[in-house]
Amino acid sequence: MKEANREDNNQLIREIRGGNQRVLEVFYTSYRKAFFTWAGRNFPACDEAQFSEAWQEAVVAIYEQVSSGKLRELTCAPKTYAFLLARRYLIGILRQAARKDSRGLLPEDAVENLLAGEAWEDPWREEKILLDRVFPLLGEQCRELLQLKYERGMSVTEIQAHKKYQSANVVTASLSRCLRRLKDLIFQEKKEDQ
Repeated sequence: MKEANREDNNQLIREIRGGNQRVLEVFYTSYRKAFFTWAGRNFPACDEAQFSEAWQEAVVAIYEQVSSGKLRELTCAPKTYAFLLARRYLIGILRQAARKDSRGLLPEDAVENLLAGEAWEDPWREEKILLDRVFPLLGEQCRELLQLKYERGMSVTEIQAHKKYQSANVVTASLSRCLRRLKDLIFQEKKEDQ
């Protein structure tokens, strides 16, 4: 059964390698709506233009990886792989936004309001307050990992060396678990506030 799934998973790769451009267009349109739905739930801070860009980048990346010979076989469904690539792209967008925020840059309308003498209210104020409330509820290891990654800006490999983890995959899995736990705590807190 697993062998049959692997064959199905690699059909897209064989078609691309064989020069069939149409299969890529079909793949792009077939899963685009599903990706937008998934991304809307998991990346509420991003908009549809960013979803579109992420999905397009993912499909182009698959084409380039197959064409260059980097991607020869998939161990998961092509849809899953494309979602993973697009997810990474969206995470990159959020990281860039976080870096801008951490440098103290204000949104354009906030700068205009300040220049006009009007008060500016942080659009993330309530989310930051909520985060401050639930963050201490995480375990010590999760808090430290998230602080290393998102406050200090350390890469996964830097965290691996700093914390002496066996591999970067362990760090990534731990971060994912911690973020999922944090997300659950936030939703639970929001539910209790209602």
